Amino acid sequence: MNLSTRMPMIPQPLREKRPRSSKIIFFSCEGPVTEEKYFQILSEKVFSDISSQICLVSARKNFLKIPASERTQAQWDEQNKSSPQYVLERLETFKKENNHIYEFDKHLEDEFWVVIDVDDHIAANKINEFKTVLQQCTAKGIQYAVTNPFFEFWLYLHHFEVCEEDMEHANRVGDSYFRTKMSDLGITMGGNGHKIPNPDDYTVENVSLAVKRAKSLHTNPTERWPQELGSHIYKLVSKFYELLSSKEISSEKQT
Repeated sequence: MNLSTRMPMIPQPLREKRPRSSKIIFFSCEGPVTEEKYFQILSEKVFSDISSQICLVSARKNFLKIPASERTQAQWDEQNKSSPQYVLERLETFKKENNHIYEFDKHLEDEFWVVIDVDDHIAANKINEFKTVLQQCTAKGIQYAVTNPFFEFWLYLHHFEVCEEDMEHANRVGDSYFRTKMSDLGITMGGNGHKIPNPDDYTVENVSLAVKRAKSLHTNPTERWPQELGSHIYKLVSKFYELLSSKEISSEKQT
């Protein structure tokens, strides 16, 4: 089903009343289409057992409720906002508007993340804003997962080992290298603009490989974002694995 006709990330996360942790991971992404569809795939295919503990703060949720024929240009522009500052603001707005549902003060185990790209945000006229957003995240206890150069590289890691030629494509804006290399292997994107990942391309095995490959690229633990080719999204997905492992251990004890 086309992403434009459905709500992303279902079912809606819940707080189950149980004595153990009811931790939920909330996160907001820079891209309103590719990223949201990818994490929807993960929620449904790889982490379905903990989908109630994974909450994508969608840029498109309210937008998709509006019939296509009634959407205004202003509404299109709003859901397409993707600067790091806006990604952070969306997450903070969600927290304020939904505190009565999730009672964040009572669940300090919850985690909050922003998923953003280097892209052109480290250009001379933008890097101060980029750094400020990361500083604000740290001050507010919000974690961040940055990809250099952009999210498609994280998708690339599901299918390819990184080679020396790949390393030359860090910090490049508008570079189609990774998308082209995937396309040549038959890994293409669907939908208008070719931005929607194919669920069949993102299996349990592929996701595990992406985490392993991205982790191996993260050789400097002190860097706030990848200075060279890399993706810290593996840190967020690793958190999903931790939730899944905890649930499996809990289920084994109950049996």
